[in-house]
Amino acid sequence: MLKSFVVPSSDIPGYSPIYRHPDYKDGTHKSSYADITTLYEVFKAQAKNHPKENFLGARTYYPETDAFGNYEWLTTASVDEMVDDFGSGLDQLFAAYASDKNEATGQQPLGIFSINRPEWILTELAAFRSRRYSVGISDGAGVESSEFYIRCSELKVLVCSIDKIPRILERIEHIPNLKVIVSMDKLDCSKPTPLTQAFNAKTAEVLKTKAESLGIVLTDIAQ
Repeated sequence: MLKSFVVPSSDIPGYSPIYRHPDYKDGTHKSSYADITTLYEVFKAQAKNHPKENFLGARTYYPETDAFGNYEWLTTASVDEMVDDFGSGLDQLFAAYASDKNEATGQQPLGIFSINRPEWILTELAAFRSRRYSVGISDGAGVESSEFYIRCSELKVLVCSIDKIPRILERIEHIPNLKVIVSMDKLDCSKPTPLTQAFNAKTAEVLKTKAESLGIVLTDIAQ
């Protein structure tokens, strides 16, 4: 049974003495996380120390029954690998189409526009990996609100779910700063989700053609 360590000469009239954990008698906690200063470093430490732990989970959607199955999990190690792969792809897109950086910070914004899903976390970590910051986009107050976020944050690259793409392309004249759209869902709709039900390979080609005509690079997270 552990007994607290009583700091010598710490008791004064009207107050109890100071008690500390017996392993930290000097009041400092020696931690392997002491040098961590960013959220991305927290994730990398987790991947190193607990690679086999479940990290991100999602329920598979079955369109034939319009129902979701059990959660399927990705380990920290597998997410770490996916973040590196996606981050590398984003680096190439930024280098080609959005190389400008904030003069003061040397950073770049990366937009995320979707409901809550694992790809949101993947995208955010991929942004942090390369000193980019995420800008969450919402259309809860109408289409104009999402345009406002994209325009005022000077986004050039946006990662979003496939259902957001048509409305963005329809309103692209209001957000001329946007250059690249990355779909969280496969554009060939080979992995069904509730969001992809209104799309198929043909409609995806229509989106690609429209994006190209508008000077927008359209790709997906799997490419």
